[in-house]
Amino acid sequence: MQQLYWLLKTKEINAFVIGGTFNWHDVLHIQATKVGPNTVLSQIINLVATTQMSKALIQKFADYIYQRLQVLFVACTKMAAMASYLRLENDGNLLQNDC
Repeated sequence: MQQLYWLLKTKEINAFVIGGTFNWHDVLHIQATKVGPNTVLSQIINLVATTQMSKALIQKFADYIYQRLQVLFVACTKMAAMASYLRLENDGNLLQNDC
């Protein structure tokens, strides 16, 4: 810990401290001025939760296009399967050898 002394700042009486404040020698009396939803940590958590729940406009547009393309893809796949089945029925068994 001796190497971190250059990083630490000395606090005076009535100075604001945060949760990571070191108490080296004496008794430290602290008064909580912000608790609950007023703290910076609580505000950061709320901001992250809000942004994770919301979608960007471009993401909404991409989801819309994906839904439409998915319906089109399924319809084309069903039509191709039906066409293959009908061709197989009309032409006979394509796997049969003519030898």
